[in-house]
Amino acid sequence: AETGDEPVDVLYNVAGISGPVPAELESADWDEWDDVFRIMVQGPLRVLQAFLPRMGEGAKVINFSSQLAASTWPYGGYYAYSAAKAALNRLMRSVAIDLKERGVIVGLVHPGWVQTEMGGAGADITPAESAEGIRKVTADWTLDRSGDFLKWNGETHPW
Repeated sequence: AETGDEPVDVLYNVAGISGPVPAELESADWDEWDDVFRIMVQGPLRVLQAFLPRMGEGAKVINFSSQLAASTWPYGGYYAYSAAKAALNRLMRSVAIDLKERGVIVGLVHPGWVQTEMGGAGADITPAESAEGIRKVTADWTLDRSGDFLKWNGETHPW
């Protein structure tokens, strides 16, 4: 893909697909699992690979993750989605280590439970609240926090 030649200061990787819902232990659809992992794990890495040549010291790669990736998430279900977001977290933590010497900051952010089609009307925050929080978190992200998983409000997310 053609990415141009302008420098990239911030790259947001926003990749999500709910996958099979409800998740059935007895009848997993492996083609759907492949789609989920291709979109939510391979996709962000491919986007980063495409734009990395245009990213210099201080550039930021912010990947949208989810509380469902955390080992502290108290519910079952959403197997493919949860597993893919956990894989994204581990992948980007490794990438953060590898890019630290170049000064490129890599972060993972949980946008909150947002009132979207996926989150539903009963979710905690509006898209505008989430976006403003993520904008502030991104602006404040420093190299010493590269690889961290944060919430939209700046708190560290356990995982």
